[in-house]
Amino acid sequence: MNLSVAHFQRLYKQRYGISCTKDILTSRMELAKQLLIDTDMSAVEISEKCWYYDYAHFSKVFMKYACVSPAKYRKKKL
Repeated sequence: MNLSVAHFQRLYKQRYGISCTKDILTSRMELAKQLLIDTDMSAVEISEKCWYYDYAHFSKVFMKYACVSPAKYRKKKL
């Protein structure tokens, strides 16, 4: 496409009103929330499905996004 990363990010934000990075993060966290509720997969398996291969990092990001740990989120929603 012959676009620089910065130019692509600017175009993305203009078009969708959200940064590309934040949109990806939101999509990953919403997928994790859905999988925590709808499956019996372990939190480690879910983190890998959401492209986080370090569970500690996934858990930290999830806590920041959902204000609760993945395990507590699953228990709360059951």
